[in-house]
Amino acid sequence: MKNNNKTLSKWLYVSLTGCMLTLPLSVWSQGKTITGSVVDADDGSPLMGATIMVEGSKDGTVTDMDGNFKMTVNGQPHRLSVSYLGYDTQQVTVTNGTIVVKLRSSQRSLNEVVVVGYGTTRRSDLTGSVSTVQSKDFNKGLVSSPEQLINGKVAGVQIMSNSGSATAGSTIRIRGGASLNASNDPLIVLDGIPLEQGGISGNGSNILAPDEGYHGVVIRLDGDFRKISLVDEDTIYCGAGATLAALCKFASRCGLSGLEFAWGIPGTVGGAVFMNAGAYGGEMKDVVYSVNHLTYDGEAGRTEKDDLEMGYRTSVYRGKKAVITGVTLKLKKDDPENIRARMDDYMGRRSSKQPLDYPSAGSVFKRPEGAFAGALIQQCGLKGKCHGDAQVSEKHAGFIINKNKATANDVKSLIREVQTKVFDETGYNLECELIIL
Repeated sequence: MKNNNKTLSKWLYVSLTGCMLTLPLSVWSQGKTITGSVVDADDGSPLMGATIMVEGSKDGTVTDMDGNFKMTVNGQPHRLSVSYLGYDTQQVTVTNGTIVVKLRSSQRSLNEVVVVGYGTTRRSDLTGSVSTVQSKDFNKGLVSSPEQLINGKVAGVQIMSNSGSATAGSTIRIRGGASLNASNDPLIVLDGIPLEQGGISGNGSNILAPDEGYHGVVIRLDGDFRKISLVDEDTIYCGAGATLAALCKFASRCGLSGLEFAWGIPGTVGGAVFMNAGAYGGEMKDVVYSVNHLTYDGEAGRTEKDDLEMGYRTSVYRGKKAVITGVTLKLKKDDPENIRARMDDYMGRRSSKQPLDYPSAGSVFKRPEGAFAGALIQQCGLKGKCHGDAQVSEKHAGFIINKNKATANDVKSLIREVQTKVFDETGYNLECELIIL
């Protein structure tokens, strides 16, 4: 009897110990909900559309209009990778509770738009090839063109006046011999849009940069160019460098309606005006009253609504040698709760129909007259088609996503195949909305 009791005690001990050891594992295997928010480290503003991925898996989500996220994951601990265009990617280990991720603006993000030298190079790895000139260091006194503000401030960059005239243009040369396929002329990119293409401002969110990189300069509109202010009860003035998300939230708080369609569109206000961004029946031309700009010769100017020539994904600035610096918008008074409800509705539609959980440059093709690009691509059986790690999204065929390490050449070759097959089978010629450098 004693032996039986001892055996029973041992069995109970082992069984209970096993239960205690396996209980946490079974709890974790059922999944755990992680909540948190992603904000700008400098001003604490929420970052809408930031990507949160569980490292080593395909599980992920994006932040909502308030920068918040919620996701269910398995296993412990959880290591998350948090990324947002223009900010340093951050890895965070989560064990429990709610987290707040603070992302810092990244200078290295310029590599997404332009690379100086040969191959892909980080700013921190270069020795003098990339320089930053702050506004406080600009040349003082009367200047007749923007480039004169930085004359003599960057080693290896020569800025020469074309004549003795005060209004004459300048020639910019970057030191070093020309190669077989590049010259000493700089490529200047302003907030992601190349000036050689009549570029104004943007966030680089619809740009495809080549794998071999560019020899040139990148300018980012910051500081006062990102400020938003209420002019009167229905008018907003916004710097071209401000994001559309920031503008939409500001308008909502002020009880001003008309920008709900833009909620969730990535990029800056200047870029949105440049291409007349639109969605869900609304376009920038519906709300833009006037646009301020600076010409390449340094002259400040203003274009009124009737002269903006805004059409489908175009405006007068596509062919104008000027940089958008600010935008005045006329909106309509409405209840902030009604505005917020419409914004939530549009964001919900985007989340359900667009592949926001993968990197992309947005809609690749313009809408052809009488049809929809995504529908034509799907009709031709191209959903899920891959070239390398570039894939026609299975969620929305109008998007090409980066599954892992897609190159620009992968994307371009996939675009060519899509265009060719759609034309051969339907007769429609798909024109790129994506800007390819």
